[in-house]
Parts: sequence; C-alpha cells; structure tokens
Amino acid sequence: PLTTQGGASGQPLQKVGLSLQWLPQAQFAGFYVARDKGFFAKEGIDLQILPYDGAGEPFERLLNGQAALHVTWASQFLHQRGQGQPIVGIMQVIQRSNFLLMGKKSEGITAPADLAGRQVGAWPGFETQTRALLDALGVGDSATLVPQPLSMAPFVDGTMSVASAMRYNEYNLAVKQLESQSLDPTDLTVFNAADYGLDVIEDTLTTLADTLGRDRDLAVRMVRASLAGWAYAMAHPDEAIDILMQADPGLDRDHQTWMMQAIADTVMTGKAQSKGVGYIDLDRVAGEIGILTTYGLLPAPIEPAAAYDTSIWQQATGRAGIDDRLKEPPQQAQPPQQECPQAA
Repeated sequence: PLTTQGGASGQPLQKVGLSLQWLPQAQFAGFYVARDKGFFAKEGIDLQILPYDGAGEPFERLLNGQAALHVTWASQFLHQRGQGQPIVGIMQVIQRSNFLLMGKKSEGITAPADLAGRQVGAWPGFETQTRALLDALGVGDSATLVPQPLSMAPFVDGTMSVASAMRYNEYNLAVKQLESQSLDPTDLTVFNAADYGLDVIEDTLTTLADTLGRDRDLAVRMVRASLAGWAYAMAHPDEAIDILMQADPGLDRDHQTWMMQAIADTVMTGKAQSKGVGYIDLDRVAGEIGILTTYGLLPAPIEPAAAYDTSIWQQATGRAGIDDRLKEPPQQAQPPQQECPQAA
C-alpha cells in the first residue's frame, strides 16, 4: 500500500514507500541513516526503502502507487513532467552534475568526434542526460543508444565501447576493475557533462501532486527526517557505511567510503553551503529546464516554481533543531584520491 494512516505519538506508524532510482549505496546514505537512527519513526513514518531492481522504468513505482516518493535525477523527473506526469520536486539532494561518458584510447576514442557511429551505453530510464551529452559533444543521432546493465563488466571487457558513468560510482568501479586485471586506467577517455555546458542538478526527492494534495504534512515530515539523516551521515561517514553494509552486505566497503566522500561534496555545494542540505535553487532549475528544452528533451519550457514546491523544504527546515544539525561540519572520510581526467 502507498501509506497506512497513523503517525501521532502512541499511534501506529504511517507506512511509506520510498523508491530509489538505483541500488543501495552511499548515494542514498541519508535516507538509510534516517531510517536506521529512527528519524523517520520520530516523524511517525515507517519507511520502506525500495531500491531499483533493474526491471522496468525507475519511475513506475511512484506512478503506479507502490511508493509515495521517489529519488531521481532532476532531468528525468522534469522530462516526465514535460510529458504530462504530475511529478513535483520537494528536496534537492545533489547540487551538481556527476554524469560522464567514457571510452578507451586503445579503441580509438580520444575526442568527441570519435563517438560518432558508436553504440553508447545508457541505463534504461536514464537516457535523457546521455542523449543531451551526445548532442552537446556534437555527435547527436550519429551515435546509437544501447541498454547498459548495472555492471561495468561489458565496458571493462570491451563488449561495450562507450559507457555512461557517474563520477562517484561507475567511474571508480571501472578504474578498480581495470587495475585488478593489470590494465592501465589511464587508457580511459572521459567526457564530463559539466565540461560541455551540462552542469545540472541531479538527485531530487519527488512525489506526485495528488499526494501533496492529500497529505502535504507527510511530505514535510519526509523532508525533515531526510535532512536529519543526511546531516548525520555526512558527520558520521563510517557509521553511515556500517548502516549501508547492513542493508546490502555485498557492497564493497572501500568503494562505498570513496562514494560517501564524493557524494558529500556534491550535496554540500552551491547555495546548499549557506542555505542547507536539500535547498532548491530555482535559478539552477531554470537553467536545467533551458538545457532540456535546447536539446529537445522538453517540448516546451516549464515553470520552475510549478515543477518544485519549495515550501515543503522551507517548512521542514523552519522547525526547531534542524538548522543546527544542518550547520554541523561534515567530518568526511578521506578515501583514496582518484582523479577523473579530461578527454585527451
């Protein structure tokens, strides 16, 4: 069920489904920490986290009522909204782009033009940014998108010549896998979206307009608990990784530690540094809408203030105690440094 009513002290908790766009990992640490530390329960919420299982579109569980909220890229939910889906952003977790495409110099990929005619991996349901980056690189429709699996193995073994990747995840995984096979990671050619005019915001906590209409207070409580979880996770990264490892014992702890550092850097950047975690910068949203419109990924511009309900975050952060937690300096773990090179 979407929710089970309750929530007040002494009453049954309200069951709420939170759908994730990907597998359990440090990218979503704040939500797992908030659940484990009881921040959601304190808000009267029994949170059920639903990681992506690789089947169908990540948005499906939000649209079909399995989940009340969904974490996704801003570009993806804005694209869906442009197609008529009544999805609304209520908290902006990641404030800058981490998306990139990568190939190998040994396979003749050293410059954007080398992507022409290639098959380019794109995760199902995440094609929006891949297509926009190809257009920005001047390749456009001369490259063909093919489904990319969750594993980086096809790229590492050469089955897939060009892969989509996130700076905080697949890039580091590819480097580690190449090194484990005694291959040279400097063979990678990387095309960072941010270097080609696509420095867009990413992970957004979203819900449906109908949910806001029926239970606006749920959205406020969800954001308030999530903010507390993110503040705690960044202040206690080792404990956050412990919690993630309990959620999925198969995770690579070193990789998750590296990811936690990288994620914290993108959560606490831009106006979030002064305003706080989850701040919605409507100027950045307008810029993203402009990019999506330019590359034909929105049929027409949409109003930023209609796509995002900033009052939810404002109400959540206006409650006593949250501001102090948000201002606590992140005590981030120091992972092995791994530079993400420019295209060469």
